[in-house]
Amino acid sequence: MMAFVAGLAFLPTFFTPASANQTKNVYLQDQLTYVKVDVKELPEELVIAIAKDYAQTVIKSAAVTDIITGEKVYKLSLENSEGEGSVIYCYSDGAKYSE
Repeated sequence: MMAFVAGLAFLPTFFTPASANQTKNVYLQDQLTYVKVDVKELPEELVIAIAKDYAQTVIKSAAVTDIITGEKVYKLSLENSEGEGSVIYCYSDGAKYSE
């Protein structure tokens, strides 16, 4: 019995009971299907948050998906002034989404 209990510590986090994890629901990125949207159609609150948190960057492209909670998650491709790119995931209000 002790070996079984000790082995539970090594289970992946997605086996953690819901009561032990008080964060938002988590979905693997490969389970989500994103639809491309025009950068001009992004929510104003999201654009303002990106401008504040990622100064000197430009949103090059955007895509959106709906998760099971009804919230929208945006996949944003950013480029800084040096031409370096990165991809981030955010909710409509600018809060970071992570898998």
